[in-house]
Amino acid sequence: MPKDLRSYIDLLDEHREIVHVEKEVDPDNNIGALCHLAQERALWMKKIKGHPGWTALAQAPANWRHMAMAFGIEQEELVFHISKLLAAPPTEPVFLNGEPVPCQEKVITGDDVDVRALPAHLQSREDGGKCISASICIVKDPDTGQYNLSYHRMMLMGKKQTGFLMLPRHMWKVYKKYEDRDQPMPIAAVIGHHPGFALAGGISGSEEIDEVRLAGTFLGEPLRMAKAKTIDLEVPADAEIIIEGEIPPKIRKSEGPFGEFQGYYLTGETDSPVFNVKAITMRRDAIYKIVQSAYNTEAAIFHRVPMAVTLWNRLKQNEGGITIHNINVIPTNFTVIIQMTPGFEGQAKNTLMSALSGGYLHHKIAIAVDEDVDPFDLNDVLFAISTRVNPVRDVTIISGVRNHVMDPSITMVDPERDYMSKVQSVGSKIIIDATKPSLSHPARERFDRVVPTGWDEFDPEAFFPDEKPW
Repeated sequence: MPKDLRSYIDLLDEHREIVHVEKEVDPDNNIGALCHLAQERALWMKKIKGHPGWTALAQAPANWRHMAMAFGIEQEELVFHISKLLAAPPTEPVFLNGEPVPCQEKVITGDDVDVRALPAHLQSREDGGKCISASICIVKDPDTGQYNLSYHRMMLMGKKQTGFLMLPRHMWKVYKKYEDRDQPMPIAAVIGHHPGFALAGGISGSEEIDEVRLAGTFLGEPLRMAKAKTIDLEVPADAEIIIEGEIPPKIRKSEGPFGEFQGYYLTGETDSPVFNVKAITMRRDAIYKIVQSAYNTEAAIFHRVPMAVTLWNRLKQNEGGITIHNINVIPTNFTVIIQMTPGFEGQAKNTLMSALSGGYLHHKIAIAVDEDVDPFDLNDVLFAISTRVNPVRDVTIISGVRNHVMDPSITMVDPERDYMSKVQSVGSKIIIDATKPSLSHPARERFDRVVPTGWDEFDPEAFFPDEKPW
């Protein structure tokens, strides 16, 4: 059976990572709160107020552990695994011809189309409206035929129209080609698929990358594609829901505000293109996929993992090769933790400066820890900072550098600048070297940690065979 959202649900269920919510949930009041409450667990909501017959899945993947499970690996291996897949040859999709197409078991067209029938929810208290938030949109470059996948929120504006926030990245460049020709851009929004497909949509890499082929590589099998019903485009056959439509040229409507990944409202209302819906196709018993936007919910995972992979690929080349063990990008995306073994004094600081000047502008705090500190355990990281950092020696502030456009510590305190001018936001960054003295330093062994007696031979399952109490 092809990998899809359902095979992933089965995997999470097998590992007791899904909470089955049997009580009716209200899209206007309950779903956002439930996602915030359940941060470490997936949620499968079985009854949705105003949407009889629908179920919805959220927080899947909720964390690095869930994402690693999708690839059949441990959390600690995730960065290296994805890095290897990015370097692997692309996997060509297969196109179904005359075979059953799961995502087209039910087809809604014409006057029957009403995108508001989908159980989209109001994410945060001050949002401008309900959003389809798990939409991974697919388009095709009119010149090259190359596919592009990317996440875009779609704020409901009527039966057959949504807003479409489009930042000046690859999707925008494809759209401008259509707009310059005064043509609508065919587009399909994919709702609900395997995390391997979703991660391909979240990767910010070279524009030469065809994310449909990348999705196949992430899935470990060719992505199955089928011809859309109403537009000149191919769509992933094993998705739960497909919204087919067009983005017309030169039309903009007010969209937003929307609670962003940092946990604040920053952009307010923006004039954005619109998505005109032509058809909705779906599985007969389609599961609606939800992505809650917040600093530590599922939305953050599809930022944090690609960021960590990008940093890994960059940092391991420093100085002709240094010992990097792992990388964690923590919620909000503004802080990165690098687990390494410094061979020489000053090497950790060099690595941290490189981390802050990579492909992403988000990172403004970079922390280095040794191999004996778990970068995914913030208590362990704080232990290293508390016991290994001499602030005057190990903390460095770098001023006059470009920061991310949506860093609230910078942009929210400058009311005289309009939003678009903030692309020039200049602030500061900080590096914290919380490593032990380097391998070349005689004092390194003095920082070896206390180890409980019997630790290497200890088997917790012998004491707690049924369930871990921690």
